Order: sequence, then structure tokens, then C-alpha cells
Amino acid sequence: MDNSGTNREHDVPDALWAVLSGHRWHATSLDGLRGIVDSGAIEIRPGYNGLCKSLGAVSLFDFGPTAVDIKSGGHWKEWCGSQQAASARATGVPQKRVGVWLRVRDDYADDRLIDAGALRKIWKETEGKPNIIPGVEGGHRGPLAVAELDQIVVIGALDLPAYRVWDAMPSTEVLEEVSDHIDNLPAEPLCGLELAYFRARQNQ
Repeated sequence: MDNSGTNREHDVPDALWAVLSGHRWHATSLDGLRGIVDSGAIEIRPGYNGLCKSLGAVSLFDFGPTAVDIKSGGHWKEWCGSQQAASARATGVPQKRVGVWLRVRDDYADDRLIDAGALRKIWKETEGKPNIIPGVEGGHRGPLAVAELDQIVVIGALDLPAYRVWDAMPSTEVLEEVSDHIDNLPAEPLCGLELAYFRARQNQ
């Protein structure tokens, strides 16, 4: 997938893109990583109502050969921490905007995988409903075992160049290291706009 389009427009560092490009990933939060380590697999997220869920699949970012750079209202960069923290921050909890990305082994080949091109075709057949991240979203029908994951990248939305990589599958030991790393990142208090939104919701 060419990085000359929306990635640079969204200030994604070339070094980070070089890590992500050409691979399949599942983006989650620290709490999501805890659940994955506990269960031994990536499972369908409760409350997520995208196309993958309707297919009984977990959502993946697929930056492989069938991915395309589609200019749209959204961008995959939102899953570098902003999206993961959105619900908590909307309820007044100043959760850090940090994304945890889990790489699917490049040699993992299974009929349950749905590449970006195939999911895009299904999406067009449903006339664009439910939503996907067009161009780069793929999926995996059913749970995806941690044994099929081989790298973890932690990305802070406020400092994309300071990402950190673990060349390991998710485990209790790595989870502790990731948790310690995130704990040591700067606090992210709610901004004035977030506080105003939270107070308005309280008064409804």
C-alpha cells in the first residue's frame, strides 16, 4: 500500500508506517490486551457493530497487497490510541490515548482470513452498511489465537514517533512490560472541551 496519500496527510511518521506496512494487525487497548492474554485469543468485541461483527469475524487492519488508500472521513490513525480511549474520556475518565497493535504472523494462512479486498467487495454488496474502514480493513472469521500473533506495537496518539515494539506473542510477561511502559507515559488530563462535554452529559 502506497504511503503517499492520507497517511502523510494525517502526520503518520514514515518509520511507524514502515513497521505496519505489508502486515495484518488487530488494534486494541491495554484492557483489550489483558482480555486477549486471559482468553488466549482475539474475540469479537461486545458493542462493536461493524461489518466484521455481522460476519462473525474479528476486525483486522490489512496493509497487504489488496489494501488501497481511500480518502474518506475516517483514517486508520484514529486507532493509534484516540479511538481506544474515546469511551472512557467521554465519561470523565482521563484514560491515556494509547493503542496496542498485534501483528498476525505473515505465514499464517487460513480460509477464515478475509483480506482488505474481499471485505471491501462484501461491503459494496451491502451498499456500504454496516461500516468498515474502507481500503484497509480485513477480518478473521471466529477467534484468532494468540499463537498466530508475533509482534506488539504500542502507539501513543500524542507522540506517534515514540512507538515501541515487542517482537513477541502476547503473554503474561509481555503484558506486564506493556502495562509498565504505558503507566510511565505522561498523564493525559481531560481538556476543556472534553470536560464541557462530560458536564453537559451529566446535566442531561
